[in-house]
Amino acid sequence: MIAKGGVPKIVDFGLARATGHMDAATHSTFAGTRGYIAPEVARAGRVDFRADIFSLGITLYEAAVGKRRKAQEDPTAPVELSFPDGFPASAARLLVSMVAGEPARRPGSYEALMGGAGGVLTPPARD
Repeated sequence: MIAKGGVPKIVDFGLARATGHMDAATHSTFAGTRGYIAPEVARAGRVDFRADIFSLGITLYEAAVGKRRKAQEDPTAPVELSFPDGFPASAARLLVSMVAGEPARRPGSYEALMGGAGGVLTPPARD
C-alpha cells in the first residue's frame, strides 16, 4: 500500500499475532502463502511473532532484489538467498537473519530487528 505522502506500507503480517501461540497439539493445519510461511508454521510447531519476521524478510528480499523468489517444494527446508553483485553486505546479513530456519536465530523483537539493520531499515522522516 502507499500511504499519504507516497510512503510505502507493508501490510498483512498478523497471522501469528491473530491466532496467538499455535502448536501441533492444537492445530493440524496452517494458513499462509507458500513461499512466505515460516518453517515452524509448515511443521505445525510453536508459532510466535518471529513467523511474521520470516515473512517480512522474504518480502523485503524480493523488493530489494526486484524479483520474486521461487517457492521451495519443502517449506520446512532452509531458505537460500542469492544477492546480486554490489548488494550491500549489511542488508544481506539482515535479510538472511530474518529468514533463518530456527525462530531463535531471527531478530527477537522490533528493537533487535532495527538494531541489527544498521540503518538499512531507517524509517522516513516525518513532517
